[in-house]
Formats: sequence, structure tokens, C-alpha cells
Amino acid sequence: MSDLAQLIDAGLAAGVISKGGGGWLSFGDQKLGQGDDKAAAMLASKPELAAQIGAAVEAKAGVPKEAAPMRESDASEKVSKSETRDFAVISAVLHDGEHYAIGEPITITQKQFDALKSCGAVEGNWSDGK
Repeated sequence: MSDLAQLIDAGLAAGVISKGGGGWLSFGDQKLGQGDDKAAAMLASKPELAAQIGAAVEAKAGVPKEAAPMRESDASEKVSKSETRDFAVISAVLHDGEHYAIGEPITITQKQFDALKSCGAVEGNWSDGK
């Protein structure tokens, strides 16, 4: 599956891309194409639009727009291992600038879990994570 196909899946799961009659996909009032393949081709020709969709998906998932870069030691001080848990992705998702395919593990905070669960990207309960 291509990155653009995963982006489309994540956009549909997050509700930022809608599927209308005849299989037309849209982002807001912008028609992307009739069917996933044509929408992916359109996004390939308009990378700025793909970036907007990616940002919208991340915003729905609770990922900050512009997080200050952190050193690894800073990150471990701010978020301990007990504050994150691992879950399997059940719908393709773009998280922290990386694409996660169905079945891949993702390590997230409870706030991120709540956002991803609300858009159907992970399942289960926070207490079920490891």
C-alpha cells in the first residue's frame, strides 16, 4: 500500500476526507477523485494538498502542530514509559509524521490513544495497552 493510499485511509478514518455518492472522495470542498486510486493520483500531483490532509489527520489525533524538537533525554524525562502504552493500529494512521499500517504497533500517550480511538485507528481500552 502506498503512502498516499495510507493517507487517504487515515483521512477517511479521522473524518477529514469524506466519501460521497459514486465513490467521490473530498477534503472539505475540494474533490480528490472518484475512488481511492484517482484520489491518490491527484494527491501525488498536489503534494501541498496531501500535506494539508496529513496535518488535518494529525490535528484530529491530537498531535501538536509544531512541537519543539526534543533531545531523546528530554523526551524520556517528560514522558515516562508508564505514561505510554502499545496498541495495534486497526486503520492506517499518520502519527508524529510516520505512517502506521494496519496491524503495526504504535506507542502512544493516553491523550493520543483517546484521539486515535475516537477516529477508529486503534481499539481496546487504555488499561489493555502494554
